[in-house]
Amino acid sequence: MAIKHNVYEDGRAHSLTVDISRTRLTVLDRFSLEISRRSGRHSATVGVLEEGDHDFGIAKERETIIVLSGEITTEDGGEVSPQDLPIEYEKGERIRFRCFREVAYMCIYG
Repeated sequence: MAIKHNVYEDGRAHSLTVDISRTRLTVLDRFSLEISRRSGRHSATVGVLEEGDHDFGIAKERETIIVLSGEITTEDGGEVSPQDLPIEYEKGERIRFRCFREVAYMCIYG
């Protein structure tokens, strides 16, 4: 898979999609994420979000979001920063949160 540039929300969110099959990720020295073979798709995005409210709709598969820089507030009022564990959205859940400044993130699918 070639690297793909994605633009969402009228240009307020940008990401790059990369193939991560056969990859073991270690993030922030606090935890490790093993990429499983649960689904046929093994990809991740790395991107940036502008300040403001973001609504990415309904998850089509499990999505794990890791905040690399900045901070977001989830719909249930939880605050997530680089010091925190990832946010997990299961298939069918709405992905919606607020950024109080620019945020860099990684999202793992499947």
